[in-house]
Amino acid sequence: MASSGGGGDKGIVTGMVTHPKPLVDAMLSRQETSTTAKEIILAPNKQALESTSQSKDKMIQANPKTLPATGASDTYSTGPGAYTEGDMEEEEDEAVEVLLEDDEVQLAGQWTVLSRFYSLRSPNQAALFDDMKRAWRLRANMKVKSLRDNMFIITFSSEGDYNFVLQGGPWLHRGDALLVAKFDGLTSPSMVPLEFVPIWVRIYDLPLVLMTKRRGELYGSKLGHVREVDVGEDGRNKHDFFRILVDLSVKKPLKTSLAIKINVQGSEAVRRFELRYERVPFFYFICGYIGHSDKDCDKRIANIDQPFRYSAELRCSPLKPFERRMSTIRGQ
Repeated sequence: MASSGGGGDKGIVTGMVTHPKPLVDAMLSRQETSTTAKEIILAPNKQALESTSQSKDKMIQANPKTLPATGASDTYSTGPGAYTEGDMEEEEDEAVEVLLEDDEVQLAGQWTVLSRFYSLRSPNQAALFDDMKRAWRLRANMKVKSLRDNMFIITFSSEGDYNFVLQGGPWLHRGDALLVAKFDGLTSPSMVPLEFVPIWVRIYDLPLVLMTKRRGELYGSKLGHVREVDVGEDGRNKHDFFRILVDLSVKKPLKTSLAIKINVQGSEAVRRFELRYERVPFFYFICGYIGHSDKDCDKRIANIDQPFRYSAELRCSPLKPFERRMSTIRGQ
């Protein structure tokens, strides 16, 4: 029987990686930054508003047993013995005014990402970023600031390093994923969504006519945001499987197959095609969620007839250069 602990590719770097050239649109232009900065920094923090509202509602109640008699000393009536808890006066609502200069807004999140180690265990920070340094093949230094809940703010000294980390992945440490997202320095870290991991998804046994770039984007949209469809210059598939790079949400279980309704000359048929995932992080074999284990999953009591819906067969190693089986043979 397969282990219920889950499975995923444990490797960090399986081949040589190169840095992409800095993209023109990788960084916000000065005009775009100044336009959106107001919306971001002035957005109300929901938790703060709720906390303020609650504090207003909690009026301090006087203790009748300790209230002084008529004509008693004012010192006693305002002292600690007159109240059950807290201060007599309500907290002031006067806000602290902060003025952000244009240069501060421009540089607030330059070449900075927010990351989260998506695991129930807390990582050894030194070991985690030793692995990342090798995987990212840094050209320059980076600074790491540790936050709560396995979160980190990472600032790079090179735009190429910054782009490489955002565009690449998945980034794995001992089988678990380090999720990364752009960070502008104006948004509170708790409000930045960190729930996606880029994974190459393979679809097996598709008819040749269904393996085109346009249809690949359609298939991938059922799994998550599509980054890339691996096709040749003519827009057709290059392998004996169809390969799509998708941002998968860690808040949804992995899919074992994809249903496609095929319409041919007025006749319809629904077929299911097997899925596999390259370098997928650890996932739980019962629920299929990335980062889950038998310690926190509410589906850990397996069905007797079908103990595990998922297995290690969902994962596969990254594509190797010699696996590219499409070639052109010239005639005489």
